[in-house]
Amino acid sequence: MTLRQASRTPGGTGAALGARPGTAPGPGGKGNPRPARRAAPPAPAGGFGAWKAQRPFWGAVLSLLAGLVISWMPLNLFPVAFLPGTYIFLGYLFSGLIIATALGALLLPAASTYLGILVILFSILSIFGALGGLIVGAIMGIAGGSLIVAWQPPRPAGKAAGAGSSTAATAGSSTGAGGAGTAAVSVAGAGVAGPAFRACDLVTEEELRRRPWLKFYPAGVRPHLDYPGVPLHRLLEEAAAARPRHPAIHFFGKTLTYGRLDELANRFAGALAALGVRPGDRIALMMPNCPQFVIAYYGALKAGAVVVNCNPLYTARELEFQLNDSGARTIVALDLMYRTVREVRDRTPLERVIVTRINAFMSPLLRKLYPLKARREGNWVEIAPSEPVLWLERLLQDAPPAPPPVAVGPDDLALLQYTGGTTGRAKGAMLTHRNLVANVLQTAEWTLRGRWDEAHQQVILGVMPFFHSYGMTTVMNLAVALQCTMVPLPRFDADMVLKAIARYRPTMVPGVPTMYVALMNHPRFRKIDVSSIEACVSGAAPLPLEVQQRFEASTGGQLVEGYGLTEASPVTHANPPDENKRNGTIGLPLPDTDARIVDIETGTKVLGPGEVGELCVRGPQVMKGYWNRPEETARVLRDGWLYTGDIATMDEDGYFRIVDRKKEMIISGGYNIYPREVEEVLYEHPKVLEAAVIGVPDPYRGEIVKAFVVLRPGETATEEEIIAFCRERLARYKV
Repeated sequence: MTLRQASRTPGGTGAALGARPGTAPGPGGKGNPRPARRAAPPAPAGGFGAWKAQRPFWGAVLSLLAGLVISWMPLNLFPVAFLPGTYIFLGYLFSGLIIATALGALLLPAASTYLGILVILFSILSIFGALGGLIVGAIMGIAGGSLIVAWQPPRPAGKAAGAGSSTAATAGSSTGAGGAGTAAVSVAGAGVAGPAFRACDLVTEEELRRRPWLKFYPAGVRPHLDYPGVPLHRLLEEAAAARPRHPAIHFFGKTLTYGRLDELANRFAGALAALGVRPGDRIALMMPNCPQFVIAYYGALKAGAVVVNCNPLYTARELEFQLNDSGARTIVALDLMYRTVREVRDRTPLERVIVTRINAFMSPLLRKLYPLKARREGNWVEIAPSEPVLWLERLLQDAPPAPPPVAVGPDDLALLQYTGGTTGRAKGAMLTHRNLVANVLQTAEWTLRGRWDEAHQQVILGVMPFFHSYGMTTVMNLAVALQCTMVPLPRFDADMVLKAIARYRPTMVPGVPTMYVALMNHPRFRKIDVSSIEACVSGAAPLPLEVQQRFEASTGGQLVEGYGLTEASPVTHANPPDENKRNGTIGLPLPDTDARIVDIETGTKVLGPGEVGELCVRGPQVMKGYWNRPEETARVLRDGWLYTGDIATMDEDGYFRIVDRKKEMIISGGYNIYPREVEEVLYEHPKVLEAAVIGVPDPYRGEIVKAFVVLRPGETATEEEIIAFCRERLARYKV
């Protein structure tokens, strides 16, 4: 049984893989009694009307008429050119192709987009049969083909915004690299009836006393899941086996199916093995969101390697530290980042540098146009043939389509995600395959609320960076787990995002508060149709009440907060997407996630409702520890509990609220900035005697960095000089 089949069983994702001895797997997969079976939903209305609603009916009818008109015209109009008989034949040929393609659109609605394009193409080519009246038929064919292309299948009940169901929103949560953050999810149709059971019906009274939050779980969300003991890349393999032709990635006019994506990941795994990469080796990725990131990420995992995500905005100083600390000997980087990689190569363990260009997986036209645009804007990077680099596209072309025979277990290390943790000193959180599989299934459970049959219909817009734990889990890994489509964007640009929403009609749009502010302030925001969006997830930073209210006023939806941190893969809390949401809280712990408040002084005394202390979490998504940091690991992991460093409180119903930070972290635009790191750079300036860094409120980014500097006696310096010094050594968002 596949992971997706198991996820639809009452026991959860692992119930069908083996129940515990002596128990009957219930809805929670923990031996709880099985609830009464729900009545089957009413069958959809039948008849011609229902058949027509599931097909691009009017576009196909218009195309059929166009084909008939074109087939009639060659005999009644004067032919053109030198071979009248040949051109008459062309008229008949293309009219027949139009008719056949229009019939195909009626019989195969899933392929309507491609068939509509063919109708348009054949209609244009039919003009060669005769001039004059034939143009009328061609115009009819082009219009009919356009209607077929524009046609969208009706959304299942409970998913359409409006139509008698109010647009609601819910918020999931996660943080940026290493710290805590809030999140929000805007869910359409939250009031529509879903699965009848609730979590509180599936557990004992004793468990409800220990976990009061289960009483407020949304309908259809199970309190416990069973997690299959498989590596993360098995999710991609299952998607490719189940839906090989389903779009996995849309990227600037080019589509990769799941079958093709899995093949490319296999090829990259084989290429790494041929280069000498062995299980456990670290592979650094330094790219923005693009198909190459997904290919390299899953390909590295298939080779048994450990992925090390590197922020493309890193300066040479920051990248050098991370490569040396992780011991990565291979890096896959975008050409725009190659200068930084080349600068640090000799001071790090790097042996292999693999380079790609952002246009490699764009449509053929954009692939040709991109170099012209990049050169005009000064973003084109020339890499001489003599440079010691390998090109990703050549490796994929030459590698075999089968992955290397490498055994990867669920408890093997999958990822080193660097974070400042609770001290601000960068360190790699060790996340296993089991951690990442568990968290993506927890997130999917909360997002779908039992609607697994609709999972593949989702479209997730990937604005949040995949090198960030939040974007990695809630966009990339979630899309693969749901076997649905992701639309990655290399960077946030309001125009680009709005065009993507209009073209691809995403159902989920994870982001950060600053992103939503920029979109709401854009003049085109109110002019485009956003009704396809079911979930707007705002994470990686606290959601200001003002932003929440503006979003609700602009869209009619709601935003509610959640919480997570890199050390937990990252999501741990989310607000329910129904009447039980509570603004100002981070919501409830996800399935199989425990949370408690302990005293700040010793961390050993568990506090009661309403008392303020440090938030601790426990669950299958919690990291293995910090890479080569046993002392810091022991400080934050105690008896299975992760001490988050955030000060919080829990009410009697199990809702948690963040009230302060134990760690001195600044969250600016969704990125975590640690004052100590900025202060260390300031102290490197020869004129600086003392320095202190704090975060100050900012209406757009939430917080920005402010530094207080004392110069050495007799020295003078301007603000611009100090800022320029820092920009040379720190990523832009830290200055």
